[in-house]
Amino acid sequence: PGRYVGHLRAFTQRLLDLSERSRCRRFHHISTISISGDAIPNLSKAVFKETDYDRGQVIRNVYARSKFEAEKRVRDKMSHGMNATIFRVGQLVGESESGKFQQSIASNAFYGIIKAIIDMGVVPDITEGSVEMMPIDYCRQAIVKLMMIPESNNHCLHVYNPNHINVKTFL
Repeated sequence: PGRYVGHLRAFTQRLLDLSERSRCRRFHHISTISISGDAIPNLSKAVFKETDYDRGQVIRNVYARSKFEAEKRVRDKMSHGMNATIFRVGQLVGESESGKFQQSIASNAFYGIIKAIIDMGVVPDITEGSVEMMPIDYCRQAIVKLMMIPESNNHCLHVYNPNHINVKTFL
């Protein structure tokens, strides 16, 4: 797990360095809302805003931790004058028309949970919470439109579906 985080952090750093050397006008970074973590110590409930980054949150998921570390690199460059936008995406699912999704679907935690429920034939007894899902093509379209807005420069933007589904209804 630590190696994965280190690889993404190093890869992001190389992209940032390349962006600087090539005098790129603006750097666009795709992060995840999951950097908000599993919990923030001493808070029973918290809202994680676009202006938030490190609130001392506990991040157990390796992918989310890698994105947290990569976003830190981007934020450091932004604080030193680089023009950049961070897009934090929500729970991505297949394309709206075809359902087509990532090639390595087995490594997707959300799909892994769905598959386990189907394979075991048992639905967990969950009564609270909600599920947020956004077709990847909708997310892609939103990010491209946001990239074209000059005022989005040097900001972090959450790109997700605000219409959540009750987890009990979903399952």
